[in-house]
Amino acid sequence: FPTMSVDGDGRVYLAWAQRGLAPAPFSHNSRIVLAMSSDGLNFPAAQMAVPDNHAGGGYQFMPAMAFAGGRLMLTWYDSRDSQVKYFYTSLGGGAYSEERRVLGNPTTAFN
Repeated sequence: FPTMSVDGDGRVYLAWAQRGLAPAPFSHNSRIVLAMSSDGLNFPAAQMAVPDNHAGGGYQFMPAMAFAGGRLMLTWYDSRDSQVKYFYTSLGGGAYSEERRVLGNPTTAFN
């Protein structure tokens, strides 16, 4: 499912899951791509939302996007590392630390 948002300056952002961008041999796996238009009519080529540095297979899917408080936020489901739980602790000033705990075998999730 694609998602769309408009920022405070009227720029339009589109994001969706697209196959063919993941590294081989997983090129059939989807990755989230993002495109931005300043006029809402013309969109340059979409780019991957984040660099893909994951060596294994898995899918990114169902993106959701919003603009609020001067920030564009994009989130999505990711079947890679799906059995890893993330714990975030506030460090103050808007910063957070992240701790990852493996709860099972990530290679068997979503199979």
